[in-house]
Amino acid sequence: MEAPAPDEAPSRNGMRGLVPIACGLMAVGIIVSIAWWSTDLGGNLGSTVTVLGVTLAACVSATVVMRLVCPERESQRRLVATVIIGVGLLLSAGAWHGTLLAVKIRTYEPAWQAAVDRAVTATTATGAACTTSTNGYVYMPGIGHADGRCVVVPGVHNGLQVTFFPRSVASGSGLLYMPDSSDARMRSDECLSHLDGPWWQVGEPNGNCPTGWTFIPGG
Repeated sequence: MEAPAPDEAPSRNGMRGLVPIACGLMAVGIIVSIAWWSTDLGGNLGSTVTVLGVTLAACVSATVVMRLVCPERESQRRLVATVIIGVGLLLSAGAWHGTLLAVKIRTYEPAWQAAVDRAVTATTATGAACTTSTNGYVYMPGIGHADGRCVVVPGVHNGLQVTFFPRSVASGSGLLYMPDSSDARMRSDECLSHLDGPWWQVGEPNGNCPTGWTFIPGG
């Protein structure tokens, strides 16, 4: 009656062998999700710190789980910890250098460009440079509802500038479409943060610009 015991032992060992893989995949999935969520517009320092913190927590959690379930598999714990830390550092570097932000912006760009085209067309037709709406002028993915916009045509500056701004400074920063980066010198008393390509984030300084932003003083 004791014959099945040898057959059950390999099965249990096989299941235990899946523990390191499961712990590692779960930890990496959590890090990737947090990295994507935390990479918001306007600077990457906060995102980098967040990813590093999540990496440390995921590494410790996975190691503790493996120690409880598979106390004899020290080499596998080291491997899982190395993989988790490596992925975390890679994602942190991507957040710091703006790589993740650039990827994220590419999903927003079609809607942003469509809003720019509508604003330019409306300005050409009516001659009005700025307009506001208490109902929300347009929804900008990654920015939120813009309650107004201003268009500066190339005849005034070197190139086209289209700014979408929130209802109040306290509600957040706006989005600036400025293909010619040399036109930044034409802005005044604003904080600018370059996002990607022609896209910038713009806001009032309120004393100090956030980390990674540039203050353009008034003339």
